[in-house]
Amino acid sequence: FMASSLEGKLYTTPQARKMDRKEDTSRCKRQKTEETGGEDAKKQEAKKTDSDEKNDAQKVASESGNRKGDDGELPSDRPKCPICNLTMPIYKNESQYLVCCGQSICIGCDHEEDEKYEEYENQIKMAAMRAAHRAGFGPGSDIRVGINPQKCVLCGANSVFNEEEMTKLLDKRIESGDAHAMGIKAYQIFTGTDEEPKDEKKSFELYQKAFELGDVSSGWHLGMSYYFGQGVGKNMEKAEDILRVCAEQGDIMCRFRLAAMQGAAEYLYPGQVAEEDVDFSSSMENFRIAACAGHEKALYCLRVGLKEGRVTKEVFDETEQACRRAVDSMTSDARERAKKARGIHEEVADRTG
Repeated sequence: FMASSLEGKLYTTPQARKMDRKEDTSRCKRQKTEETGGEDAKKQEAKKTDSDEKNDAQKVASESGNRKGDDGELPSDRPKCPICNLTMPIYKNESQYLVCCGQSICIGCDHEEDEKYEEYENQIKMAAMRAAHRAGFGPGSDIRVGINPQKCVLCGANSVFNEEEMTKLLDKRIESGDAHAMGIKAYQIFTGTDEEPKDEKKSFELYQKAFELGDVSSGWHLGMSYYFGQGVGKNMEKAEDILRVCAEQGDIMCRFRLAAMQGAAEYLYPGQVAEEDVDFSSSMENFRIAACAGHEKALYCLRVGLKEGRVTKEVFDETEQACRRAVDSMTSDARERAKKARGIHEEVADRTG
């Protein structure tokens, strides 16, 4: 091919020369823009830096209250179900304690295991009926099917359906120092069962022991015992102190109840008049933290605070988004089926923590 030389450059074709001239023109324009627009670029960079700093400050402010300790905890730090790995529900009636191994799972996984067992049981019964039919037995025959017991999905132990046997296992766990098992036993004594008559004082003492051993759930019941004077003399100051300790350890139910005790009780109980000279800042902040963790009733209370000018629109909007994300992280089809099957109400108004 023919190669021509221009300004010390080699070109294989005229089109290449034309393209190079265009590049030279563009290069000159860029140099001119850099010279004339240097100051504008610096100003824009300064504005961007200020904006980034402001966004970082807003992020820190919005995330305050979601760290472990006095300000709560991040949703990612909340316990997860060992089976489905979803965040455990914050409401205590939406989880299941396994007395065989002392672990807790969500009601969704517990319900799924029940569904699998029922399906297995039905299959065994159908097989037995077909076998009986082939053997000449009529449909009204008394057929007793030996079914393998359901096993715990975590430890493999045979599940127990007899209340007396379950009580023995629970007592055995209490003897081994299982604080949560103590809390469950205390609740049984508080409500009264066939095995344990109702005894508020005995229940309070067991709740206190479980709380001292580290069971935060028992702390909630212990605080409520002081609040209502059940099994112990009524003491609002002790109730608030206990709930605060549990809230700092990440218990959202305690955080929510603490917020109500700090002056916003009329949000939960319409018609109740708030005390005079109440500082609502702590109450609103605790509602905000609980709502960020997915407590929908806390979000409702925060909305009331917004209407009364105690919370800014920006804070409420951020909290509402965080609440929705937290609720989604605790929601699954299995859990919804379980709540429907077990009659757990979905209405936020029915949830008072």
